[in-house]
Amino acid sequence: MKTSILVLATAAVGLLFLTGCETTSISDSGFYRSPYFRGELSEFSVVGVTANTNITEAVISTALSDSHQVVVRRRQSVMVIQSGAATPDEPLLEELQKYFLVVPFSGVPVEATPVHAETLRLTAANGGCAAVICYWGVLERARVNEATKGVSWVPVVGYFVPDERQRMRIRLRAALIDVASGHWMMLNPRPFESDRLSAGFIRESSDQYQVEKLKDSAYKSLVQQILICSR
Repeated sequence: MKTSILVLATAAVGLLFLTGCETTSISDSGFYRSPYFRGELSEFSVVGVTANTNITEAVISTALSDSHQVVVRRRQSVMVIQSGAATPDEPLLEELQKYFLVVPFSGVPVEATPVHAETLRLTAANGGCAAVICYWGVLERARVNEATKGVSWVPVVGYFVPDERQRMRIRLRAALIDVASGHWMMLNPRPFESDRLSAGFIRESSDQYQVEKLKDSAYKSLVQQILICSR
């Protein structure tokens, strides 16, 4: 699912000015559209949050006393899901494979069989996985025009003079779920930012390169957070 955020205020600073912002799922970045993208998995369903009307104070107290930090041991099998993608991104899988036995799994929502925490845990258990890692990510872009933008309409000039600076940020969050107990915790690596100048004729490849570099940094940070929960 792709959303756009209209910038409500802009301010000129010298010859630069902000032209707009937009937020995009990492599973459908907009540069090379994924034919598999059907939206995102629900975080509530993945971790087992339901509209249960039978919740009492005693139930909450019991859940609180039984809760504990999720621990995943190194070299254990873990199911890895990227929300919205048919398969998790390869750079993350490669990083996780240094420490765990990785079982990639589809994160494409299917309306007829929605994902629920119990069925997800059962599927992971049948595959011999001790934990599930399901992650979501968004790309945030802010485009800033350079002084050369004014002449970029001339084909030769526009094709060879860098005329647009793109500021991009990636934010990840992940649910680490213990298959045996159903206990879970959310991981939130710090956002990573990039600022890159590009010309018209290479903008698509330049933007994609910028996305991949951001993903690489964010994925390494996420794995480091997971390792804190390992032993």
